[in-house]
Amino acid sequence: MINQSQVICNWFDVEKSELEKSTKIALVVGNSDYESINKLRNPINDAKLMEKTFLRLGFDTVIYGHDLGYDLMKNKILEYNNLQKNYDIGFVYYAGHGLQDDEGNAYLIPVDFKASDNLDGHSISVKKLSKLLSYNINNKNILILDACRSTYESTENFKKPSITEPVNLKMGFSTSYGKVALDHPDLKNSMYTKTVSEKLLIPNLEIRDIFQSTWSVVYHASKAKQSPAEYFGQMTNLLKVSSNECE
Repeated sequence: MINQSQVICNWFDVEKSELEKSTKIALVVGNSDYESINKLRNPINDAKLMEKTFLRLGFDTVIYGHDLGYDLMKNKILEYNNLQKNYDIGFVYYAGHGLQDDEGNAYLIPVDFKASDNLDGHSISVKKLSKLLSYNINNKNILILDACRSTYESTENFKKPSITEPVNLKMGFSTSYGKVALDHPDLKNSMYTKTVSEKLLIPNLEIRDIFQSTWSVVYHASKAKQSPAEYFGQMTNLLKVSSNECE
């Protein structure tokens, strides 16, 4: 049986007595049934897996949505953000199509997105989402994105987006700048999400360790075709408590 307090203690540098008083919320979105661009098989399965993972970890609230259009995606994010003010720990997970513009800015793609649409105004900007989640310095947020980061015509000449690095937000991306994330249609779940879910449930791992061990599994299993990335979150990077402080 999973020791929920043990696992989350080590994530967020809190003693068990403090953790029991804390509240935890997650937003989970999976988009598969796209109307005008390629449909994806795994994102809904991945979202359901992550929803189950957060519930196993004792999260108080899990907001779930799948196959969301632009307006519904925005509404779910705003719902999470409004509720987050009353919680101490937050996770946001997204699986589905993702694209980058020529400046390296990443976007999460709703199911009603059309190939002729501009990214800005028709999809969710990761830069703006990161800024929103890191606004309250007292909240610790983890953002996990299982999505591609390429343009329509993939190229290696990408600039890294200009983002003020938030110390209280840790971002995990399933692939590197300008690269695609493998959907693994022959499997029930993407390799990245399956691995993240498994690692999240292991006691005594810091968030940094979870992302780094996930990278190792995915990178080697994909034979170097997919290289997950992690960013920001100095406040969460160094957080760890010894096991006896959680017992």
